[in-house]
Amino acid sequence: RRFQKACLPILSQALIKSAGGKYVKWFTRFYLWIKQDKRKFVEDSSIKTKELYGSFLQLHEEYGDNTFTSVASKCGIHELFKERNQEELTACFCQWDNLWADEINRQNCGITFSRPQTIAEGKESCRFEFQYSDQ
Repeated sequence: RRFQKACLPILSQALIKSAGGKYVKWFTRFYLWIKQDKRKFVEDSSIKTKELYGSFLQLHEEYGDNTFTSVASKCGIHELFKERNQEELTACFCQWDNLWADEINRQNCGITFSRPQTIAEGKESCRFEFQYSDQ
């Protein structure tokens, strides 16, 4: 297990680089640039996530005046690794979210993002929290 833990950061980086990390950052920047309505950008992204992952993720949304939260109460990736007693590998795939999330925060575009908890950390759900400002 100690060897496995030491390999997790290396595996995370390999996954991000091989899975087109620069493309994700570029696409996020471009999409933020063309979408004038930032709230619509976030809500459209949530719809696309549901279409892409289908029943693999169990998602629901929470709406506030200046917030939008997408909550994943089931993650098929985590379930797959859990069945194989390798659930710590889920965190490698969670790193993928940091590509687009970090880019949103870096753009200073009127949206900020945080993910205060994940299933991979042993929580009951993953929370994707977006806040809007008046920019």
